[in-house]
Amino acid sequence: MSSATLSPLCSDEEVVDFALQHYFLPEELAEARRMREAGSTYEEAVAYLADRGQATLRNSGETQPPHMFLTIPPGMVFVYHPERRFPHRPVLRCHVGYLASRALPQPSTEIQAATMPAQAEGHPYQCFSLFDDVPTTDGGEVEKTKGPRTRPKKLKYVEQPVRMGTRKTWWTQPGWVVKDGYLGYVMKGLQPGFYEVSLVHLKSNHVMATVYLSALDEATQARVQAWVTDALRLTDWSRGITAILKEKTGEQKKAAWSRQLEELWKQQRPRCYQFSLFDTGEQS
Repeated sequence: MSSATLSPLCSDEEVVDFALQHYFLPEELAEARRMREAGSTYEEAVAYLADRGQATLRNSGETQPPHMFLTIPPGMVFVYHPERRFPHRPVLRCHVGYLASRALPQPSTEIQAATMPAQAEGHPYQCFSLFDDVPTTDGGEVEKTKGPRTRPKKLKYVEQPVRMGTRKTWWTQPGWVVKDGYLGYVMKGLQPGFYEVSLVHLKSNHVMATVYLSALDEATQARVQAWVTDALRLTDWSRGITAILKEKTGEQKKAAWSRQLEELWKQQRPRCYQFSLFDTGEQS
């Protein structure tokens, strides 16, 4: 492995891809796959890789620093562009758990079962609710749903402060919320060319997922709002956070929700890197 294989003109996304491909040892990835084949859950296999990354803090292997990527306690990974190493800002700063979840992708069959994305032609933002019946393909039914009265109501977004954290401990950030709804989002610039978008459950102030953008343009707001609209169809967000988290199995319920919401985001911004913070509202 050598960062010299990267072009000096490579994009930040290519740098992140390089780190994902080389952070874990081949034998560690093989063991994670073996665990899956032996019946372990996807979360258990990802936890194994994350534990390995934290137990053996590692770097990109150059003989002299600064390294292209390195890990520091308690498992935070810093990834730098080969032409903009320390003390420049990293192109990615994340927990090793994010690298583990990306180095061992969730099987597509499991993702499809969890998200149930619609394949309606000419409607890239459509996504069926997990609790909807499977749509009929009968021609008569299709005719019944074509009238203007059956079109889904267009959501309105209102700019206002959004609480983030928990019901007892929270902070406020400028953001946007669904009018008369239960989801909102906050867009925050972390550094030039690196922006954070947090999807928030308004009733509990709980950050359900966090994704990252490398650029903001005139289409960004529309794509983020399309993502929030897709997320609204997944469940009844008017309930408390405990009831919503219980819909997921396993111990890592928050992480499971984050991954499902991130998969929806991939449909909007396929070239942006994104990851779950694996937290419950605390700031690192």
